[in-house]
Amino acid sequence: MRVLLIADRSFGARERLMMGRLEVGLADEGVRVVRAQPADATPLSRSTLGEQVFYDASGYISSLVGLGRLRQGPHSIDARLESKRLVTQIEELNMTPADRLVDVVHAWGEECWTLALSLATSMGAGCALEVWRSDLAPKLRRYERRFLRTEEALPLVWMCPNELIRMKVERASAKAPSRLAPWGVFTPAEPQAWRSHQSDVVSIAVLSTGEDQEALTTALEGLSRAAPDPDHAIILLDSGAVRRGHRSWKTAEQLGLLDRLTLIPDMEARRELILRADVLVQPEPNLGVRSIILDAMAAGMTIISRRDEELEELVDDETAMLVRTPTAEAWESAIGAVLQDRDRALRLSESARAYIRAHRSASGQVSATLEAYSWLLGSDALAFNG
Repeated sequence: MRVLLIADRSFGARERLMMGRLEVGLADEGVRVVRAQPADATPLSRSTLGEQVFYDASGYISSLVGLGRLRQGPHSIDARLESKRLVTQIEELNMTPADRLVDVVHAWGEECWTLALSLATSMGAGCALEVWRSDLAPKLRRYERRFLRTEEALPLVWMCPNELIRMKVERASAKAPSRLAPWGVFTPAEPQAWRSHQSDVVSIAVLSTGEDQEALTTALEGLSRAAPDPDHAIILLDSGAVRRGHRSWKTAEQLGLLDRLTLIPDMEARRELILRADVLVQPEPNLGVRSIILDAMAAGMTIISRRDEELEELVDDETAMLVRTPTAEAWESAIGAVLQDRDRALRLSESARAYIRAHRSASGQVSATLEAYSWLLGSDALAFNG
């Protein structure tokens, strides 16, 4: 089987490790993998097993799905033209196809969906589109109206990382079926958090895109109350969250947090440092499925998160501490409960690690993805036409 994994700029950067794990797992099962990413994106690791091709996604706007176009600056480029360029690159890899260059095009990130569908059409491949947030569900019918046809049709499937999203996709989709393929991570033999040091200093990573400044600043206020001593708590935050809104920086300054605040560029993409922290605080609503939360759970971090039904791996007082009403007082209570009760923090982290081992393993994701590909290429999958 030959598979093209294509990602848009944002998703490809944020989920680089997860996609790399999937690539390795697929290769171990005998799948030949080609990775496609924007030409101006950070290069993939040289250790990547598969070949790489690149597409021009400058100023990409996928809202023109009805026209099937990419937009670059003031000019428009037909997605079919860009797909032809990618096909030419793939042909130069000497894939030597029996029937087609690629069997499945698997797209990650909505901004590359139109291009992925055009690619699948031009190569006669099946197409799998990853729906990683439930708020993407209302958009699915636009793609189906544009690409689902009855003549010269090819298979299309919506890939879902958890059952809740799959149910919403099933209700929103008019024609194309959905398949469940939960994302997975590796669980280290020993937890990296809490037990990695004997000091009283706790490191707290705050997972925030900065898109909801109110949610971030409220969590920071609660954190400052729960951990008032600067010598006992280090705070890690994505620098992008500050760039997207100065309010959070001003709040951190007013709360006296700047001396113990470390800003990390592209925190999700460069998560090695984060996964050595003790606590992960997640204050934003509608964040979508993100593998950094799974990695944090596997590493033994204690998760304190705003309640979000989409994050089904976070079960209150079992795998995480959930904040149902996101006020500063509620964040103070939740964070304080973890910081003041080390045994409780360790119990939550051990339960989270057990959950990941049982339900969110990297090998499980590979198996579910392969099953979806095989099903997609079978006769039961619904077809589309570009």
